[in-house]
Amino acid sequence: MFETVKTVNGYEIKRLAGSRGHYTVSVWKGHNGFGEFFTFRTIKEAAAFCGGLPERSEYIRQHSGF
Repeated sequence: MFETVKTVNGYEIKRLAGSRGHYTVSVWKGHNGFGEFFTFRTIKEAAAFCGGLPERSEYIRQHSGF
């Protein structure tokens, strides 16, 4: 089970409950559910990655095909 550690620009940084050192950010593209997962060793790296992305709602709007 994953737990949310931090939210940056609407993206949730998650990790497995009880674990340390592996943080996951999922970036979903559009309504079809296609997406990518990025894994980082620290929360700081994951937050810097999310900070460089557009806000989640804007990103979904750009890539949804509508």
